[in-house]
Amino acid sequence: MPLLLENLKGVGPATLAKLSKLGITDINGLLNFLPKAYVDLKSPGSLDGVSLGDFVFLKATVKGVPHVKRIKRLTVLTFDAECVGKRLKVIYFNQPYFSNKLADGVEYCFLGKATIVGGTVELINPVFECADALKRLKGVYTVYPLRGILGQSVFKGIMLEAVKVYDGGLADDALSMVGLPKLKESYALAHFPNTVDEVEAAHRGLAVRATAGFITAFRLSKGEAEGRAFFYNFLDDMRGKFIAASGFTLTPSQEAAIDDIVRDLSGDTYMNRILAGDVGSGKTVIAFFAAYAAAVAGGQAALMAPTEILARQHYAKAYPLFKQFGFETALLTASQSASERRLTLALLRSGAVDFAVGTHALFQEDVEFKSLALAIADEQHRFGVAEKRALEGKGGAVDTLVLSATPIPRALTLILYDDLGLSKLEARLSRSDVTTRIVPDSKLDGMFKFIADGARCGAQAFIVCPRISDSEGMDLYSAETLYKEAKSGVFKGINVGLLHGRMSAQEKAEIMESFACGEIKVLVATTVVEVGIDVKGATSIAVLNAERFGLASLHQLRGRVGRGGGEAFCFLHTKNPSAETLARLQVLKNNNDGFTIAELDFDLRGGGDFLGLNQSGDGDTGRYSVCITREIVSVAKVAADKLMNDKAALKLFIASAEYAGYADRMKKISIS
Repeated sequence: MPLLLENLKGVGPATLAKLSKLGITDINGLLNFLPKAYVDLKSPGSLDGVSLGDFVFLKATVKGVPHVKRIKRLTVLTFDAECVGKRLKVIYFNQPYFSNKLADGVEYCFLGKATIVGGTVELINPVFECADALKRLKGVYTVYPLRGILGQSVFKGIMLEAVKVYDGGLADDALSMVGLPKLKESYALAHFPNTVDEVEAAHRGLAVRATAGFITAFRLSKGEAEGRAFFYNFLDDMRGKFIAASGFTLTPSQEAAIDDIVRDLSGDTYMNRILAGDVGSGKTVIAFFAAYAAAVAGGQAALMAPTEILARQHYAKAYPLFKQFGFETALLTASQSASERRLTLALLRSGAVDFAVGTHALFQEDVEFKSLALAIADEQHRFGVAEKRALEGKGGAVDTLVLSATPIPRALTLILYDDLGLSKLEARLSRSDVTTRIVPDSKLDGMFKFIADGARCGAQAFIVCPRISDSEGMDLYSAETLYKEAKSGVFKGINVGLLHGRMSAQEKAEIMESFACGEIKVLVATTVVEVGIDVKGATSIAVLNAERFGLASLHQLRGRVGRGGGEAFCFLHTKNPSAETLARLQVLKNNNDGFTIAELDFDLRGGGDFLGLNQSGDGDTGRYSVCITREIVSVAKVAADKLMNDKAALKLFIASAEYAGYADRMKKISIS
């Protein structure tokens, strides 16, 4: 019988309700509620970089005699202290007796939660001890994200009881048989560490343990996966005929990618492949070949693009190509008239359309295919998992091909876990590398002047904003406001255009035509320009509030410039130059290869929810402060291999409640 929270010492009805508010409803949830921070009490810090709400451990010298004053029934003890040359203010409420324990000129260690008033760091009711006689302030202090619902000490008491009584179960026994640490040991070190090294070891052990369980469960589910529902017929000459009709000469990497697709589509289970390659590597012709193969076999294919501009570009290329072979191509977008949409939907239902190209409109509820065999998602990072799943759901056991210049972390996770096949294309375009610069607020005016000077000399530029219009409470640049200000500011006298998703298809087409022919010199836009835009004269792109964009989007935006050769620049502006933000942006600054960027992004952010809906972040393993890096996945795969080959251990794992939970989730898994 599983241990219940209410059976833990110190957990009554009131505490149980408070734990529920924190999202904790069982023992596993409690143990996986890891600290949000660890304070190393061996190394006092400084006041540099301290933010509101941080728990800090400081060594400071009391300056002056602590002053006590009374406000009605409240006593307030205050004094100043000096910490590495900076002022610290300390306040104690209803503890006047501390005035006898704190002496002017003596150095103490303080542990507490920081507030900031008028630029001065303040500690309220911190724990303190004389710096040269520490007894309590040793080891590592854990800080939980309790939001004031429970006190830190009360919560730690409950956690200690949970660690004492926890039994990892059959899955834990199984994975320990192949060399992984017991969960009980890892939880004990994660919640009650003595050193920072113990924290790192515990979190890494928990991450490897969870990842190994995921991999094993998924491999077992793949063995029971639904077989192929649609069968292809690859004739000897069909590849040659199609490529000849397309007018392309394939590179070796493109030939290899077609080999991969033919092998997948000829196999016993459905295809689940990502086609990775930077702009100009030739992903589209490979996707068209896969769609052609589906049409030859009597099925239908659908290609989903993130913007109408890109969808129309694909349609314009696909229609005449497929027409040569007697196949019909249709376009489905949100801007079509009701009569156009009704006709297209009828053709899809009847099977008269072999290849459907469109936007999000493809997966709406009223869209039905007669025999959807292949789903293609272009610029994969622009779609949510649920959206891709909705398109796949239009058919049974649909083969899936996703295209991306920068695979999102979740896709990289699937590649590393051996579920998502990878075909990587080498770039074929001759184009310049783009110089990337990180621009803080203090240098924003200089960046705008650089772009304006270039525009006056005939160069073109994009300025990308995270929002269309201003939003109260959000300190972000908006395209509409910047466009209005730009025309009367540094860009006065320069033809500036505006482009965003709320414009009609006709308005967007007219703006893009003006920009493409060089009439518009500076285009202020949102991420509607991220894909499907090819303007040879564009040599600069500035992304404002770049910290708000994913690396995949930033890499795609950078790909809008330098397409005509010559020197090109990408400016990444940030109002939040935190260490985390700068680390992410440095990845873009130092790398031009999309797949390398995806790998580094994976290491920074984790891989997403492998069995669920999250595109990035640590997913189910996000409860651990350590990211699920490539190295952790590699170690977990070795453990999973051992488990799959150890009959006794595997039998225990399959019989466990943990595996039963995984199996239930497998029924809902998305494959892209």
